[in-house]
Amino acid sequence: MFKKKNHKKGTSGIDIDLRRVDIDQCPLPPGSNQLNIFAASDKCKKRTTKCVAIPGLGFRRGSYRCVCKRGFYYPDTKSTKRYYNGTVIEEEYEKLMMGEESQYAVEDSFECLPCAEGCESCVDGSPCVVSLNWLMRTAILILECCVIACLPAVALFTWKYGNVKIEIRELSVATLVLIRRNFAKFSGDLRNFVRVKNLLYRDDSKKPQTDSRR
Repeated sequence: MFKKKNHKKGTSGIDIDLRRVDIDQCPLPPGSNQLNIFAASDKCKKRTTKCVAIPGLGFRRGSYRCVCKRGFYYPDTKSTKRYYNGTVIEEEYEKLMMGEESQYAVEDSFECLPCAEGCESCVDGSPCVVSLNWLMRTAILILECCVIACLPAVALFTWKYGNVKIEIRELSVATLVLIRRNFAKFSGDLRNFVRVKNLLYRDDSKKPQTDSRR
């Protein structure tokens, strides 16, 4: 009465090498309709950093970098890699979720520092606008005012005592001795010069004179 129907069952499988599938945890660009279930799952601190995906790392978390936003700079200015590694951030965030001690919970960790006033972008905290040293400027201004205030007194003193002649009436013993020594030395050198000149003159006069008529 009933005919048996033969049912065949089978399975099919698809092998996917997840090592070649990247996870993009960064937020999608505004207006993007791309389907990405991992989008915006990065752990970058959004206040000062933004996520930049790193392709080619495979199916694993942390395939991104947290780079500084415009107007902020990386704290270690001497470092050649000025960004935070997404893998390290993911590990620290996981420790925080498990109640362990984590650097992610530390204030200002994995954060960038703001640029100086007037800088739209920067690589360190150097000012982009000339900063005035008001303490030094005030000290110089006070000194200039003091000098200007003393000028009338100096001018009055010069006008009043300009014709006064200064006479040296007394000299110290040390000064007199010094003058005497210098004068004696000069006199001795002069006498030696005259003596040498006379000797040379005598020698010239004693030489026999040749008759030019020969």
